[in-house]
Amino acid sequence: MTSRPLVSVRVVTYNQESMVEDTLDSIVSQDYEPLEVVVADDASSDSTPQILASYQKRYRGRVKAILADERLGVTRNGNRALRQCSGELIAHVDGDDLCLPGKIAAQAKWFGDDPRRVLCGHDVEHFSSSSGGLLGRHSETVRPSEGAGPRAFIVNGPPFVASSVMFRRKAMPATGYDERLPLLSDWKLWIDCLMSDGLFGYLPQVLGRYRHHDKTMTNSAARQCWLEALMTLTIVEVDHPELTTLCRKGRARLYQQQGIESLIAHDIGAARQLLASSFATAPTRSWKVPMWLALARLPGDLGLNLANRAFAVARKAPLRAFSQPGEPPRAIADGGGENASTEARPSAGRNVGPS
Repeated sequence: MTSRPLVSVRVVTYNQESMVEDTLDSIVSQDYEPLEVVVADDASSDSTPQILASYQKRYRGRVKAILADERLGVTRNGNRALRQCSGELIAHVDGDDLCLPGKIAAQAKWFGDDPRRVLCGHDVEHFSSSSGGLLGRHSETVRPSEGAGPRAFIVNGPPFVASSVMFRRKAMPATGYDERLPLLSDWKLWIDCLMSDGLFGYLPQVLGRYRHHDKTMTNSAARQCWLEALMTLTIVEVDHPELTTLCRKGRARLYQQQGIESLIAHDIGAARQLLASSFATAPTRSWKVPMWLALARLPGDLGLNLANRAFAVARKAPLRAFSQPGEPPRAIADGGGENASTEARPSAGRNVGPS
């Protein structure tokens, strides 16, 4: 009988004393062996480090706590955890999200069925941190599909919620997460994992819960995340010139999404500039760009009223694979949940605006 591969679950935390116990309990109770949990705390000022130390003591040999006195930030702290992962398969779970029973076993089985498989996501529930109420399922507004290589990830953006992803260790770059991207590093890592045309897939089961916090993302944080999304495509294009056309389409999508958000926010000047940039970057990518640009150029409130109606219709319509999850538009973002206690969480699995 072939032995099962070791799975490492990488967890990053920052000031999550009220949530991290639920997260760790949901991981250590998984019905899969062998399993290790590597959790790196980014110099929390609350009792998170003490909680992690207690879990390491309670689950000796299963939970490894990495504590620090100096704050590194999302990506560097993530790499600190990644370097301590020993598994053939590595899963990421934010320090405030939850794994549902059977998650690790289901994903490990998916990898075991085909050695060409390098990356896997699954459906998740979105829930309110304050009320605990269900906000919807990821699959209700996005239909991730299966495929090979990085094309779909580059053109259409990240299809998965970060805490749903597991990848094969040998597929990732030796440097791990790209530290040129302080917040939005998951998306780039997933693209890197698929550069050798490995297979990616999606499990339709709801195997995790994604926590939504009450605080909204600050404008500066949203702006930084959007800029890092553009930077991701620039890095990919420089490193892989053969993917220039795909990167241009991905860049046009980001301009379009930010342009729509600006239009809905009544920032007409920014909307016109961004939508024009989208069309100029990849004129044939989507017929919807000229439509949105025409709405932005209509006089007075006419364009805004029509834009709001168009946006409402687009939100309700079935979306193609790798579109956005269903929540109010905000900047593309990622970096995991370690900033969740102080600001809204960036997440790789969120594209914004109808595309």
